[in-house]
Amino acid sequence: KHMKSETLKKFEHQMKSMMVYFIGINFFEKGETHAQHAP
Repeated sequence: KHMKSETLKKFEHQMKSMMVYFIGINFFEKGETHAQHAP
């Protein structure tokens, strides 16, 4: 049971890292678009 709990924690950590990664990519792409529109 303990091993399963450890695996679940690792999985949750990976999911959070993926979320932060994707959100960062979205913000970066939006920033790039705004920069292009600026004169």
